[in-house]
Amino acid sequence: ATFAVFGIFGAWASVVLFYPALLPATLPLPKRAGAVARLLQYWPQWRGTRWQWGGVLLLGLLLGGGLLQLRADDDIKTLFNGDAALIAEQREVSEILQLPSPAQMFLIRARSEEELLIAEERLTARLRPLMAAGQLSGFEAVSRWLPSKERQSEIQSAQKKLQASREALEKELELPAGWARDSSPKILTPKDWLASPLSQPLRALWLGEREGGHASMVLLKGLADPQTTATLAALAEEFSAVCGVNVVCPPAPIVCGVNAVCAPSPDKGRVGEGFGAVQPETTPGMNSRVQNPPQSPLVRGEAALQDVGAGNEAVAAAEKTAFVDWIDQPREISRLMQSYRHLLTKTLLAACLLAPLLLYVFFRKAVWRIITPVLVAGLATLAIMGYLHIPVQLLSILALLLTIGMGVDYAIFLQARQTHAHTLLATTLAAALTLLSFGLLALSTTPALRALGLTATLGVTFSWLLTPMFAAATTKTVS
Repeated sequence: ATFAVFGIFGAWASVVLFYPALLPATLPLPKRAGAVARLLQYWPQWRGTRWQWGGVLLLGLLLGGGLLQLRADDDIKTLFNGDAALIAEQREVSEILQLPSPAQMFLIRARSEEELLIAEERLTARLRPLMAAGQLSGFEAVSRWLPSKERQSEIQSAQKKLQASREALEKELELPAGWARDSSPKILTPKDWLASPLSQPLRALWLGEREGGHASMVLLKGLADPQTTATLAALAEEFSAVCGVNVVCPPAPIVCGVNAVCAPSPDKGRVGEGFGAVQPETTPGMNSRVQNPPQSPLVRGEAALQDVGAGNEAVAAAEKTAFVDWIDQPREISRLMQSYRHLLTKTLLAACLLAPLLLYVFFRKAVWRIITPVLVAGLATLAIMGYLHIPVQLLSILALLLTIGMGVDYAIFLQARQTHAHTLLATTLAAALTLLSFGLLALSTTPALRALGLTATLGVTFSWLLTPMFAAATTKTVS
C-alpha cells in the first residue's frame, strides 16, 4: 500500500510538473484517432428508455444468479499447481520412508522436563486409536525413547517383582551364582539421553527450555485425510480444556490429559475433577462450549487412556501446567489469507462509498454517470466468476480494487472530455495495454496468477465498454 501511494503520487507529480513544459500547446490528432473517435457515433447511449430499463431488469437477474453461485476459497493449497506426477512420487516416497508431516504437529509446553514427558505420554496414548483405525501410520515423540521418570519408576518396580521370582528360581534350580543378578538400569534423564548418539535423529523434537518452561514437538506420519486433521485439532481442544487451539488462556494454566482440569486464578472459575466437571467462568472471546465440553469418542472405552500412576504428585502437576497446541501451518496461512481478503473487501466497499462523495464536488449530479458503469463492471466480473465456479480469493479482490480504480479513471476522462478524440484514444490504448499486461496472466497455469489475470481482464473490459455509454449521454463538457 505504501509503495502504491508513493507511486501514484510520483506519477501525478510528474504529469503536473513536466508535461506542461515538455508537450506543445496543441497535439496533432493521429490519423487512427479519428476512426476510434467515430466509435462514439455508434456506441449505445443511456437515455432511460423503456427498453433500456427492461434490459436493466434482465441484467439484474443475470447478475443476481451469478452472485448467488459465488463462493470464496482461501485454502493456500489452491494457490499451488504442482505437477501431479511429482506430487504422487513425493507422497509415495514419504510413505515408504515413513517421513512425518512438516506442516502439522503438536507443540507441548510444561514447567519442567518431567511434566513435559508425562504430557507427551498422555497425548501419544490418544493417538494410538487413530493408528489402529488407519488414520495415522505413526508418530515421532521423545517420550517413545525417553519415558518419564514416573513411567521408568513403574517399570523398575515391575522389574523388582520379577527379580524376586528370578532369585527364587535360581535358588530352587541351583543355577550358577549371578544368574539372577539385578540388571535394572538407572533412571534415564533428558540430559543423559541427549548426550547419547542414539538420540541424534530425534533431538530436533526436544526444544528444551523456552521462556521459563520446557517444550517439545510430536510429529505425525501418514496424515493425509482432512477429517483426521479436524479430529486432531479437536483433540488439542480437549487437551486444552478451556482455551482451544493455539490460544493461551492467561493467567490460568490448562490441562493436558484425560482428566482435564482447569486450574484458574484465585478469582476466576472453579476446579472440578473429570473432563465434564470443568466449570470455568466465561471470559470475553472464550468459546461458550467450554462450560460443558462434549466427551470425544476418543475418550470412551479406551483402555490405553487409564491414568497411569493416578494420585501421583508429578502426574497431577503435569495435568495442571501442561499446554498442548495443534500447529497446522496450511490452515493458519489460509486463515491469514482469509483475514486479508476480508480487510480488502471492506476497503473495496469503503472506496465505493467514499468515491461518489469526492466526485460529487466536481461533477455534481453527473456523478452517477461515473460511478454506475464502474459498479456494474465490478458486479458483472463477480457474476461471471460465479457462473464459471471460480472462487473468490485474496488476489481476486486485489485485482477488483485495481480495475475499479482504472474504471473510475476512464469514466472521469470521458465525462470531462467526452467529445475529445484524444481522450477516447487514450482510454482505449490504456485499456488495451492493461489487458496485455494483467490480462495475459489469465493464461497462467498458476491458480493465483490466473485468478488475478481473469479478474483484471473482465473488470477492465466491462469498464471500457460501459463508460462511453454513460459519458456520451450528455453534451456538457467539464473543464
